[in-house]
Amino acid sequence: MAVVKDHSQQKRCQSIWDFTRKFPDSLTVERWLYDEGIYSKSMKCKAGFDMKLMETGKERERHLIWKCTHAPRENCGRQKKSILEGSFFSGLKIGMHQVLGVVWLYLYKLEFQAIQDLTGVSAPTVPSVVLLLYRLMNADIKDEDVSVGGIDKDGKRIIVEVVESKFGKRKSQKGHRVEGVWVVGGVELTQQRKIFVTTVEDRMKDTLHLTLSNYIKEGSEIRTDCWKGYSGLSRIPGKRYRHETVNHAKEFKTASGVHTNAIAGTWNGIKSIIRARHRTAPTMKYRLAEFIFRRKHAGDLWGGIINALKEVSFDKVTSCDDIAEEFVYTEVKRERSDLDHDDSEFNGK
Repeated sequence: MAVVKDHSQQKRCQSIWDFTRKFPDSLTVERWLYDEGIYSKSMKCKAGFDMKLMETGKERERHLIWKCTHAPRENCGRQKKSILEGSFFSGLKIGMHQVLGVVWLYLYKLEFQAIQDLTGVSAPTVPSVVLLLYRLMNADIKDEDVSVGGIDKDGKRIIVEVVESKFGKRKSQKGHRVEGVWVVGGVELTQQRKIFVTTVEDRMKDTLHLTLSNYIKEGSEIRTDCWKGYSGLSRIPGKRYRHETVNHAKEFKTASGVHTNAIAGTWNGIKSIIRARHRTAPTMKYRLAEFIFRRKHAGDLWGGIINALKEVSFDKVTSCDDIAEEFVYTEVKRERSDLDHDDSEFNGK
């Protein structure tokens, strides 16, 4: 007898037709964002009076603004404020339906040129929106999302597989890496498969011990290869780690069953979405935040974006340094004041 699968409870992906029907113009998008709680529900003028939400603009360019209609004109001059103020969209000069279009298409991993063609926005606009999107994804990451390992409910140590690797560009023939950035990551062997992944300055012992102490909970069993930088993990004060190793020069699984196959698979996934030209210190932190976000919301990426928009507020960013300081989960620095990354390299996919 044939078995018919019941797909009624499965979440259907939103098609491009669904998207364009739901968000045909900026005014519709702005009203939807307001109803969803992504925009502020109220606003006060500089005189302290409640402002009113109003439509303004020409017929095809209608949008929402806050306007004071209560205070005497001499108090605030009937002040107006953009509804975008304090939101993800603050400072963007394109229609909100175009902004959401860029975000939605990027979630489907389209090339920047394709996104530009399909949305009709300018070439510089796509990376500008995506840079904001990286900030949003990063802000969605919480401590609990990247804190791995510990002791399970049965009192057993949770195993965390760890690996370090240099993500870089290679010479065309010899295969020698000439530039790149060190990345350390770990995955716990649980049903959740929680991960952490972060850039580091190097893979020396002090750096690795600091990094693993930040992300791996007390009492974990840590499995690594035999790189000397991992030596002494079991002696880190207050952590009570158990440290097991596998010598990849001889075997990929020890007689007692120790291996690092899970993190190897995760590493391949990261490398598949981060192209060689992005494997540099200024850009890796963005792409790693994206990887963690995509993994966290794998069942509903769009829903993850909408929830993040509701929870995250954005003040005006005045410099690339302000943005760089936000990426605390995907960038470990031993002495942060001694490093000053230039984010000007970020120029698209």
